[in-house]
Amino acid sequence: MDSIVTSMATIAGCTLPTPCGPFSILADDDCVLAAGFVENAQLLTALLDPSRRHSPIRDAPTHRALLAIQAYMDGEPAAPASIAVIQPGPPFAARVLRALSLIPPGQTMLYKELAALAGNPRAQRAAGSACARNKIAIFIPCHRAVPADNRVGGYAYGSERKSWLLQHECATTKKECIVVRG
Repeated sequence: MDSIVTSMATIAGCTLPTPCGPFSILADDDCVLAAGFVENAQLLTALLDPSRRHSPIRDAPTHRALLAIQAYMDGEPAAPASIAVIQPGPPFAARVLRALSLIPPGQTMLYKELAALAGNPRAQRAAGSACARNKIAIFIPCHRAVPADNRVGGYAYGSERKSWLLQHECATTKKECIVVRG
C-alpha cells in the first residue's frame, strides 16, 4: 500500500538583537508571517495561521525581512514597509492593518481616526482590537496607533517598547514629536 506523503513548506525563522530587545521573524519565501519582540523565533509559531503552525522552521539570518529590521533600527524607519506580509483575519481588521501602513514613520494616529480610515468611523474599539491582534510587529506599525487621550496606550510587547519605537522614529525622521509615556 502506498503511503501518502505530505510536505510542509519550510518557514524561515531568525532573531536579532535590537536596542529594545530581541526581535524575531517568521517568513516564507514571499512574505512575513509573524514578527515580534521575543527571544526565539519558535515562540512566534502560536501566532501563525493554524495551517502553518507545524511547518518546519529553518534558521535564515539573511532574509530580506531581517535586513529591513536592521535598517529600521539603524535609522531607516520606512524600510519594513517594503516587505510583503500576510495576516489572515476578518475584513474590517484587514482594512485596519492596511490603514496602519499609511501612517508615516514618526507620526501617530488616534484609534478613532484609524477606524474612519478603515471605513467605519464608529468602530474605534474594533480598530484597537485589530491593532492588539497584529501578529507582525513593526512591519505592520500598530505602535503608531494611540488612544484618544494621546497616551502611548497598550502594546503587545509593552508600552515602554512602544514608546521607544515612537521616539526612535521621531529621532530618525527628524520630526518634532511628543511621545507621552502611557
